[in-house]
Amino acid sequence: MMKNLSIILSLVALVGVISICVLWALSVVDFAVVTTETFTGAMVGILGLLITFVVGWQIVNVLEIKDRMQKVALLEKQLNLLKEATIMLNHNMQCQISCNNGEMWEREGAYDSAFAAYNAAFRFAILAQSQNLAKYMAPLTRLVCHIQNIGAMQAELIAKDAEVIRNTDAYLQYFNKEYDNIIKIVLSKPIRNE
Repeated sequence: MMKNLSIILSLVALVGVISICVLWALSVVDFAVVTTETFTGAMVGILGLLITFVVGWQIVNVLEIKDRMQKVALLEKQLNLLKEATIMLNHNMQCQISCNNGEMWEREGAYDSAFAAYNAAFRFAILAQSQNLAKYMAPLTRLVCHIQNIGAMQAELIAKDAEVIRNTDAYLQYFNKEYDNIIKIVLSKPIRNE
């Protein structure tokens, strides 16, 4: 529709310009019946018509821009929802990967690495707003007594994850004392250099 309206307005403008040229030519030539008053009247009429079309065109453009801005706002909202869903999916996947790593390390007897992996799984579960966070605390509680010493790299990872966990609502509402006790015990173990 906008393309057709553009063509129509262009044609009206062209007709207006041609009319003005014809009237001017007739007013210049002596044998014409067009006087200065009729020329001025026709010019004012044609200019009024053209201005009306220009104002109408601007109103149509404003309405179209407003419609496009609403569509952009809707798309931006949908994009933000998709972004949040993607972030949650990423956190869930990282949680599962960390749990799998923790199970693997625990089977191999590397309890400090298993604890670090389970701690990362707990962090990702909190960030993914998991409904059953207690299931991620159970391996941490279970492994505390098995850790004799801790690798420097694992201690650093555990400390970083603990810092992220401590800044979440779930930690503040449910797990702060229990989690802090577990982390204090683990980080107080002798550190071995690897």
